[in-house]
Amino acid sequence: MNTIDTIFNLGAIPGDYIITNIADNGCTNLAVGNETIIVQNVPTVTSVEDGGTYCANDAINDVFAVMTGTAPWDIDYTLDGVANTINSLTDTVILGSAAGVYIVTGITDAGCSNAAA
Repeated sequence: MNTIDTIFNLGAIPGDYIITNIADNGCTNLAVGNETIIVQNVPTVTSVEDGGTYCANDAINDVFAVMTGTAPWDIDYTLDGVANTINSLTDTVILGSAAGVYIVTGITDAGCSNAAA
């Protein structure tokens, strides 16, 4: 028995693809197969908040980032050029309260990654 495997490109549009039968030159058979394509939105950092200028001996607020996407998240940032990563199960993450410049460089959620603009 000769078997020839053929790959069929059903497309890349989100949705459910269900194969119900198959036929070739002279033969027909039932087929069972399905595949689903889901397109997830990339995660984003919607804001980085609570930085500011403080006087000596003032209480310093935490700098935090607010994210979109699906938990868990990894948020990459630098503090004065030193790379850091924080893992979070919530959509708001505290980056810290140390003096310096905070720059978000990337974010990854349960399904996708996104570089900071």
